[in-house]
Amino acid sequence: MTTDLVLAKRGRHPSPPSAASPDEDRNLPRNVDGLDDVIGLHVARVYALLTFQLERDLAPLRLTPKEVSCLWLINANPGIPQAALARYFGIERSSVNVVIKSLIQRELVRAEQNPDDRRVFGLFLSDTGHEKMVQAKTIVAEHERWLCEPISSDAVQDLRGTLEALARIKR
Repeated sequence: MTTDLVLAKRGRHPSPPSAASPDEDRNLPRNVDGLDDVIGLHVARVYALLTFQLERDLAPLRLTPKEVSCLWLINANPGIPQAALARYFGIERSSVNVVIKSLIQRELVRAEQNPDDRRVFGLFLSDTGHEKMVQAKTIVAEHERWLCEPISSDAVQDLRGTLEALARIKR
């Protein structure tokens, strides 16, 4: 199913985020007491918007953004262990395990024991998992176009670099 069909079936067409209407502006706090200087707040607000929209767009495939990210990396790195996914995403292995377990139960991913280290299982996409991942990539690409439409390509590159730098922060 193409992205346009997915969006049309949901009665939605991709469009860039729009400014708040005058009625919406009246309901916003007038004084934010410096809260608008908190970068984490802006990142969290954008994350909430993006996740909500992407979840809706991926719903016909019965996939979540986390599942798509795992499928994407497994496709690019056949045999990758769960621990490597956890390190890449910067989350606990148990969190990745929940996602992978769901993908395995739905027969989108299979785990095969590593012949060199029998304690490690490599992850591989099934044919169905590959098909779903290809469809999801199309939806993600459309989602990215929608997201980036209101800003210049230079700003997109700057933003990507800034977010990558922030993602490398260690506590």
